[in-house]
Amino acid sequence: MTSQEIEFTVAYDDVPIDPLVETSHGFSCLIEGMDKTILFDTGGDGHLLLDNLRKLNKDPNHIDILVLSHQHWDHSGGLFTVLRSIGPVAVYMTKAFPDSLASHAERLGADVTIVDGPIEIIPGIHSTGQMGGDELARGRREQSLVLDTADGTVVLTGCAHPGIVNIVNRARDLRSGNIAYALGGFHLKDTDDPAVKNVIGELKALGIKKMGASHCTGTRQIEMFRDVWDMDFIPFGCGATLRLPLRQ
Repeated sequence: MTSQEIEFTVAYDDVPIDPLVETSHGFSCLIEGMDKTILFDTGGDGHLLLDNLRKLNKDPNHIDILVLSHQHWDHSGGLFTVLRSIGPVAVYMTKAFPDSLASHAERLGADVTIVDGPIEIIPGIHSTGQMGGDELARGRREQSLVLDTADGTVVLTGCAHPGIVNIVNRARDLRSGNIAYALGGFHLKDTDDPAVKNVIGELKALGIKKMGASHCTGTRQIEMFRDVWDMDFIPFGCGATLRLPLRQ
């Protein structure tokens, strides 16, 4: 990685990519190369996450910020283990998280920010804000990340419970233009083929150029995305690395 790149490293995921690391149900992605190093989600097992990071030659102690997409255990279960290991960092979680979880994170030294509406986390990285509203159970209300790169805007999701199309539309509103990359879990594993095809068609119509569906998208459903995006499909499972040029 050069100083002119942003690097995404998937350290926890259901989909195997690199045999060096252990696959498990959940998601976590390390983001490097910008003003701060961000860990997006902590998987379900913090010890496994930290072990995978080290196997990928990533020092967990370099993490500055933790962002939790939503409170389901496979995305936030590793939080306390990570905090105990790396010490005080900033943590961004949505207002749907229990107060007790935020309070315990603070007792471990975290500087907790409760996210409601869209916010800038650092220059070039925004949160969509909590999405889902009353139509989703509290545990499914979720934030995603929107990142600026020289190759276009990237949307990074945990599970996309509010709907990947809705998330991309929110990101378009935030960054005033098309989204080039959609990465992460899309929660389509129990969705039938006609409905998945509708999602694919909508994302194509929204101008998504590069696709990295993973985690809870579902095995068959991921292959449907791969078939449509073909050479523009990005394997984004456990151990995968994606480097994009920074926006100057």
